[in-house]
Amino acid sequence: ASCVRRPIASVAMERGRAARQHAGMERRKAGGAVDMERSMMLWVAGWGFRSGADRSSFASCWEQAHQQLDLASSKSAHWTFAVLDSRVSKPGWQQLLAWKSDNMPFADCVQIAESDISKTETPTSSARLEQRFGTGSVCEALAWQAALQRADQREVQWMLPRIVSADRQATLAVVRIGSLSELQESGVLS
Repeated sequence: ASCVRRPIASVAMERGRAARQHAGMERRKAGGAVDMERSMMLWVAGWGFRSGADRSSFASCWEQAHQQLDLASSKSAHWTFAVLDSRVSKPGWQQLLAWKSDNMPFADCVQIAESDISKTETPTSSARLEQRFGTGSVCEALAWQAALQRADQREVQWMLPRIVSADRQATLAVVRIGSLSELQESGVLS
């Protein structure tokens, strides 16, 4: 029930492998290969939260995302949740895990270092966050960086910029990566 911390070296190797294998995927697509599981995408949710966040904070964000993205159609999707590794010692982390257990038990979870989100360009920007973390939005930077650990940026698509919970204790941003079966075939996911 915890997140996996992935070393940057392994991420760099996966990025290289993904780039090499992307060409093979393009050739298969060009050759007319039809994938029946094309709708099964990998979705990445970046979660930012304050120590005081509780289950209702995360539920509020998810409900907004559900309304904006029609997440009912993504039930067969594979989800990864990304959080700052510095937040897992905070009470809000346990609340996120409890909410996840009840609502998204099969979602993977990864931890991203603060240094890994620094200088990440994001669709929205807060001067306070820019000063504190070196990026305009923590949740957006987390979603983007977690996606880049799994795929080439050409395969990553913004689905939902930062949304804020009703109690202002949690934030959520969502990106999507190509079809899950294509990523598995290419070896990016195993």
